[in-house]
Amino acid sequence: MKVLLYCQHVLGVGHLYRSLEIARALQPHEVIFIEGGRPIDEVDYPGNVRILRLPALMMDENFERLFSPDGEDLEAVKNRRKEVLLETCRHERPDVCVIELFPFGRKKFRFELVPLLEMLRRDFPDTLVVSSIRDILVEKKKRDEFEKKALKYLKSFFDLVLVHSDPRVITLQESFARFDEIPVPVEYTGYVVRKPGRCGIRAPSERSGKRIVVSNGGGSVGHELIETAIDAFGLLPLNDVELDVFPGPFMPEEVKKPIESRAARYRGIRVNTFSRDFVSELLASDLSISMAGYNTMMDLLSAGVFGLVYPFKQNREQALRARRFEKFGVVRCIEKLDAEYLAGEILRCLDREPHTGREYPIDTDGALSTKRILERYSRQKKGLYRK
Repeated sequence: MKVLLYCQHVLGVGHLYRSLEIARALQPHEVIFIEGGRPIDEVDYPGNVRILRLPALMMDENFERLFSPDGEDLEAVKNRRKEVLLETCRHERPDVCVIELFPFGRKKFRFELVPLLEMLRRDFPDTLVVSSIRDILVEKKKRDEFEKKALKYLKSFFDLVLVHSDPRVITLQESFARFDEIPVPVEYTGYVVRKPGRCGIRAPSERSGKRIVVSNGGGSVGHELIETAIDAFGLLPLNDVELDVFPGPFMPEEVKKPIESRAARYRGIRVNTFSRDFVSELLASDLSISMAGYNTMMDLLSAGVFGLVYPFKQNREQALRARRFEKFGVVRCIEKLDAEYLAGEILRCLDREPHTGREYPIDTDGALSTKRILERYSRQKKGLYRK
């Protein structure tokens, strides 16, 4: 089975890492991984994957403006991307095409996705076309119009929707009101999590003190959380605590340098580079402080470490996820960015008994489940066209 997997990250890195975990689980099947965002050096690609990097496009933190991070002319970049995408599909003739988020998002990428979908329907009718989405959709200003268009695209071009969530935690109905009108099958896969890798840091049981990890996902937003965590660390009445800061790969240097200067005031703080194996960093810690993006929350589940989370305020997606996982005891929500308040929350969390993710009744087998579902639906569609 040959799978064409389209992934476009525009602000953070969660979409990229979730899609890569799915690609890894698809072994031994061949995956052509189409990556359309700013390249990240600190990424380990699975051996079964061939990478096709489209000319990079990103969006601002308000999700309003599309731009080339390389400073190229936007229309020229869009035309080159469309040509490369169509030629790749024409040459590869995939059995399965998985498109991350569209038509439930990525509307600014219709310039290349609609021609791709039209080609698949016209020239490769036995290709299984799949929409792959996370647990929660970002709310839209014109919700009814957005959902009507999404349903139209689903009916015209798609065979299947995969929701990378556990319906016992969050259902698609909670962020897509016209769920019952979706004209193709919807399958919940469970959450897609990364496994610990090769990090050599000592486990909590092998250290005499406590270790806190603070991060801000992709790094484009959330630096205020890191600054507050550093100041809160300075207020802790403890001598056996260390703080490791992991800025995201997209954090601008003009933001990172003041953070490094702030951290230098306190003994026991390290500002690290972005980690290839963040799950193992969490596994070797006693507490995480972060935002509440999909990928970060799944890393917390995988590592079994408790988290203090401050949801991204631009939309309700992270807040809804954080509150839902708070009910399961995975995290506690930070109500405000205040150093004294956060220091108190940290002290309360460090007094908790260690725990593991196994105690939660949450399905985290989403990557392998995705593989099984794609295999089944692809066989079914091929069978229809051979009759």
